[in-house]
Parts: sequence; structure tokens; C-alpha cells
Amino acid sequence: MPAHQPIILPEEALQLEPEQLADALKALSLADARIDAGGQEYIMVRLNPRTGKSRPVRAIDSTLSRILAALKGSFPDQEQPFFLSLCWRLAALAGLVRAGVLEEWVVPAGLGQTAVPDEVIAVAATLPLTGRFEFDPVSFLNALRALHTG
Repeated sequence: MPAHQPIILPEEALQLEPEQLADALKALSLADARIDAGGQEYIMVRLNPRTGKSRPVRAIDSTLSRILAALKGSFPDQEQPFFLSLCWRLAALAGLVRAGVLEEWVVPAGLGQTAVPDEVIAVAATLPLTGRFEFDPVSFLNALRALHTG
């Protein structure tokens, strides 16, 4: 059975250097989709509202495990909080792109790929995330505009 890993919540995501986030994007774009990383196992406590009793619930995320395996290959000297922070930040950035929030900033670069400018990466590396594993769109755009004009 795999060892239990600590969970870093989105709002606890570490601030990163923009170069680290850019390197992570490059690593994931080059990652082999056939990485066999097993599954990242988490144990969460769930409360049964009817009985008031709590019990541990086991969850396995193989997609996260594949991403973590690719990132660990690119950043061999880093610890688990760094990798989870990268995952949260990349997922939040992808959410903004999918929602069209960054439409004027990012450019399609082929099938399923997007070119992300350095300014966007700089904001995504340092802006705090909300508790819902996302960036606040207004705060993100304000920080992006301030960085671009300043």
C-alpha cells in the first residue's frame, strides 16, 4: 500500500518563481502520457450527517500521480509541497484559460495547446489561490494589467 501523502490545500499553495512555473509547463507539455505512476493515495475524514460519526475515506487520483511523476523528473530536489503547489497553480491557470478569462492574453498554439505569455506565468506563480482551487478572475486580471503597465 502506498504511503500517505500530506494534502496541501489550494489556499496553502506556495508562491513560486515564474521560471519554475514556466519550466513545469514545459515539462508537462513534453511528458509521456504513458507514465505509469500508480495512484496518489489520500485519506480524508468524512462526517456522516445522519449519524454524526466520522470515518476515513480512501481516494486515489491517478491523473495527479502522472502529473506529479512528470514534475518530479524535472525538479528532483524539491519536496511534496512544491509539487502540489505547482499542480494547484497549473490547474487554476488552466481554469482561467478554459473559462475565457485570459482570452486577450493567451494564444492557441496548436491542437490542445496554448501559448502563455511571461506576464501570465508571473501572476500565476505568485497570486494567492482561493479555497476553491482557483484564482479570483478579477484579482488575476488586475495583477496582470498592473504588471503589464508597470
